[in-house]
Amino acid sequence: MTEILHKLSILTSSILLLTATPSKADLFEESLEGDSSSESEKLSNKWNIDSNGFVKPSLFVGKKDGENRAELKSAYAELGLKLRTSIECVSGFADIRLKTRLLGDPSFLGQPTEAATEQYKKGLSAETKLTEAYVSVYLSTLEIRAGKQILVWGRADGLNPTDNLTPIDMRIRSSERDDQRLGNAAIKLTFEQELVRVEGIWLPIFLPSYLPPVTLPKIIVITNPRFPALNLENGLFAGRFHLLLPSFEASISYLKGHAPQTGIALRSFDLLGRPPNITVQLAAYDHHVVGFDFSTALGDLLGFRGEVAYRYPANYEEELSAPNPDLYYVVGVDRAFGEVNVIAQYVGRYVLDWKALDPVFDIDLNELDSMLVDLGNLPPEKVEAMVTTKLISTNRLLHSQTEQVQHGASLRIEWNTLHDTLSLAVFGLTYFTTREWLLNPEVVYKIADGVAFSVGGEIYRGPKDTLFDLLETEYSAGYAELRVGF
Repeated sequence: MTEILHKLSILTSSILLLTATPSKADLFEESLEGDSSSESEKLSNKWNIDSNGFVKPSLFVGKKDGENRAELKSAYAELGLKLRTSIECVSGFADIRLKTRLLGDPSFLGQPTEAATEQYKKGLSAETKLTEAYVSVYLSTLEIRAGKQILVWGRADGLNPTDNLTPIDMRIRSSERDDQRLGNAAIKLTFEQELVRVEGIWLPIFLPSYLPPVTLPKIIVITNPRFPALNLENGLFAGRFHLLLPSFEASISYLKGHAPQTGIALRSFDLLGRPPNITVQLAAYDHHVVGFDFSTALGDLLGFRGEVAYRYPANYEEELSAPNPDLYYVVGVDRAFGEVNVIAQYVGRYVLDWKALDPVFDIDLNELDSMLVDLGNLPPEKVEAMVTTKLISTNRLLHSQTEQVQHGASLRIEWNTLHDTLSLAVFGLTYFTTREWLLNPEVVYKIADGVAFSVGGEIYRGPKDTLFDLLETEYSAGYAELRVGF
């Protein structure tokens, strides 16, 4: 069970770790495009309609587990279309995606439904997804936006402690990390004047982050997840206050609601069966998050930014699936050296009420069946302690709380040359506490206006039984991608 729970937690925790690679969009603030209509268009008494899109075939190849050869990790073609319209004080935005994948790609749709089985056997499957669709109303200094939205918070480079609003789908492989973000039904109010901006957000529906499917042994039974019911009390509420000065920007934020990232909870276990059954389920947890972020310049030499969030999960002492309270912080500097841009950051986390686990109960639960046979009937309380300890250990890995104090650093270097037609970039992330590291190199060549070809890779390394060591086989891969915009 240890290996299986590790895999399950790896896939979930990757939601945070894989998004550490920054988007090619703006690294300082919300990176998704959204409604780009100008203020004059929004106030026009004529219909304004605009659209753009792209076609993107992508290929991911990595090492096959246990063998010295490569295998296909993901292969697909995607069509994206963004539509914008506005009249007077109302505007609308929609982002539609059509994606087809080749047979053998385990990381996009997972196993097909019965209705898609024949199509799956033929070698192709397809999905149409409405990524975002919302309407905005502008009333002087107030904007009211309602519909399916992707909401991104944070100013740090890829690692954003305050980004806890909408979920991520780890079944999607893409060189663009924003492609993994999912929209959710939301109402967002934004009040803005010259030096301040105030945001209020309500998400009435809970949507979890999605994991790729995993095959579990008979000893493990996955039951229905424990997610909050649809009612007003279970909605997520968040607010943020921005200070917008010419040389300094900052915001403070507060969030209350269920985190999109879930934990693993113990439902029950049966010691009488052969093999014994251990039933677990994905479970959502309610939390409070207080955040602060800023960006400024240190003279003409350096840009300076920082972001910190204090997370307090409700009932964390009783809920195995909930993390402990923690303080997650990122601080960094950036500078341009001609055509070369550099961003360096320190990453840290401090976990409150952290206690070391009893090694007596921290065993390999794959051996539980044989232990029951060899040692006779173990006391139920001892078996429960073993199962509980392993779940706590797994959830700590999932929530990045394996140590009480953790230190890390990230570095991004990008060189734009040949009149901005060639970009050479590399992003690196290391955790000093656990000696893990990630490397993401990428080369992008703009063949023509709106046409770009990119090659890159994602490389994970870490000591045995660390997260990046377990991620290495599944997620380390090289990729090639052609993007044609229109």
